[in-house]
Amino acid sequence: SVAAIDSKKVLLEKKQEVIADCFDQVIQRIISLPRREYIDFLVRTGLTSDMPGGVVSFNEKEQAEIGHEILRRLNEESVSQKPEGKEDPQTGNKFTLSPDPEPIDGGYWIRCGLTYADVTVGTLVREKKKELAAEVSRMLFED
Repeated sequence: SVAAIDSKKVLLEKKQEVIADCFDQVIQRIISLPRREYIDFLVRTGLTSDMPGGVVSFNEKEQAEIGHEILRRLNEESVSQKPEGKEDPQTGNKFTLSPDPEPIDGGYWIRCGLTYADVTVGTLVREKKKELAAEVSRMLFED
C-alpha cells in the first residue's frame, strides 16, 4: 500500500509539472503574439487596472520596442474613458516611462504614488491559472 501511495504521489507531481508547463507556454505565446495584438492586449489589461496614471516600467526589450506606443495609447484611452471632471490633478492622467527597465518577462508595472498595478504577463496568467487549473487538468488527463 505504501508503494501505491508513493506511485500516486509521483503521478500527481508529474501531472502538476505538465499543467505548470502548459501555463508557462501560455506566457510565451502571449509574449510572442504579433506586435499589434500584443500591444492591444497590454493596453486593454492596463486600462482595467484603473490606475489614473503613473510611472510605467517595462523590461529592457519592450521598453525600447513598444513602451512609447503603449504609453501613448494608455494616455489617450484612459482620458477618453474617464467621466468629465474625474481627472487626477496629481498625475494629470499621465502615464510616463520609467528610466529604469525591470527584470520582467513581459508586460509592465504601473506605480502611482504608493500604489502599484502589476500588468505583467506572468502575473496575469498566474491569476487565471487559479481559475483554470482544474479544467486544464480534466482536458489533459481525462481518466
